[in-house]
Amino acid sequence: MKISFSLSSYGRFFFEYFDRSGVGCLIEGRKEGTKMRILVHSRGNRRILSLAFAIVALHFITGVCVAEVQLATRARLFAEDFMSGAFQNLEGQYTADMKAAMTRPKSKQLREALLSQHGPLQRIGDVWFEDKVQGYFRYRVPLHFQKTTLDIRLVFDGSDRVAGMFFVEHSEPPRALECPYREFEVVVGDDGKGLPGTITLPDGEGPFSAAVLIHGSGPNDRDETVGPNKPFRDLAWGLAGFGIATLRYDKRSFARPGDLAEARDNLTVKEEVIDDALAALVLMRGRAQIDPNSIFVIGHSLGGALAPRIASFEPHPTGVVVLAGNTLPLPEKMLEQTEYISRLDGVLSEAEKTQLDNISQSVRIIRAGLEGKPVAEGYHLGAPLAYYRDLEEYDAPAQLAALALPCLILQGGRDYQVTLEDYALWSKALSGYRGACLRVFENLDHLFRAGTGLSSPSDYDVAKPLSPEVIDCVAGWIRTQSCCVE
Repeated sequence: MKISFSLSSYGRFFFEYFDRSGVGCLIEGRKEGTKMRILVHSRGNRRILSLAFAIVALHFITGVCVAEVQLATRARLFAEDFMSGAFQNLEGQYTADMKAAMTRPKSKQLREALLSQHGPLQRIGDVWFEDKVQGYFRYRVPLHFQKTTLDIRLVFDGSDRVAGMFFVEHSEPPRALECPYREFEVVVGDDGKGLPGTITLPDGEGPFSAAVLIHGSGPNDRDETVGPNKPFRDLAWGLAGFGIATLRYDKRSFARPGDLAEARDNLTVKEEVIDDALAALVLMRGRAQIDPNSIFVIGHSLGGALAPRIASFEPHPTGVVVLAGNTLPLPEKMLEQTEYISRLDGVLSEAEKTQLDNISQSVRIIRAGLEGKPVAEGYHLGAPLAYYRDLEEYDAPAQLAALALPCLILQGGRDYQVTLEDYALWSKALSGYRGACLRVFENLDHLFRAGTGLSSPSDYDVAKPLSPEVIDCVAGWIRTQSCCVE
């Protein structure tokens, strides 16, 4: 059974009751002057409606709030109000920044532009939860216009306020896929601060060759979920089809961000990534189903850049796979990415100019701090100076070359986050080393998904699988250390 009820500060209340069979009702109330308008959506009977109104009455008599309304309901009602032009109902739901940005005239202008371009709204589809990113909850509401279908993506902050609203290309909710292989849950680390993970095993008894998957920047779950895309899940299941086991786990910044906060201004990639990656390797070496002499590290983006450093600890892994590993200085890389995104539409707005100026100023502060000049303490572009100093002193391609381990370096030609300029430094450092295989997939993006034209952040809103060609390449290399050729 599910019961929820809330009264918002902007004059609306919601009541939900549904039993396990889906029988129930949703009651919405809106203040209109001195009156309250009641809307009832029912899949029940008189008993259910009587219960609903009794609880509503209980609130107004006693002031008791039974439970908080579900965000999905909020998202649906928000979309209805926006598309019907009831902007006055939305103002109290915004954060301060959103309220300043989405005035009634601007909201009206945006609504009219949508209707002009896409035709009348035919219906509103079913709301679905997309993901949670750094404490923000993202929901999608399909809007079926006469000419096309778009999704309105609503971003709720920790106080259930609308912190973002975007109209994006329509995407169906991801299907709940079942793994065709054996999977079981594990904990990476045994100090009371372990991270939840998943081991995927191929068919058969083993022992199997295995790989530990290392995430990119930011708080990533074990699947490295980006919107509806799950590249690490795709890779794990794909490798299992070639007889290779994998371990993927939630990154510490995702599962236990408070642990990193304890490091404060001394935070580096050691606490964020490396310690946990080494614990994952220890875990895999101790499994009876795994061949301890055939364990590989596969790192993506920042994980790819750190893979040589992880592999430098003994006992060394059998080999290293770098998927779009960045090699250029991180602060400048952030600025480069922002400039690329800002110029995609050919127009640099005043807001974009301000954002670029702010990031440029942060980069200058970081550079000054790294040169030993006095700068303000705290975090700059999301990390302390210790974090950048640690990376500044690390040359990933040179360390990988010095290790002389078998290595595979793969790059997407459409990747704007880690570019061919980064790839060129891997190629230069490993030139002449017979144990290195390098390849560029011209039509793939940062998540190694196929596409055409310039890559953009909105591409990640559409579900696409990890390229089977990449899975074949990685699997073939792990099994034989032979290079995959075009």
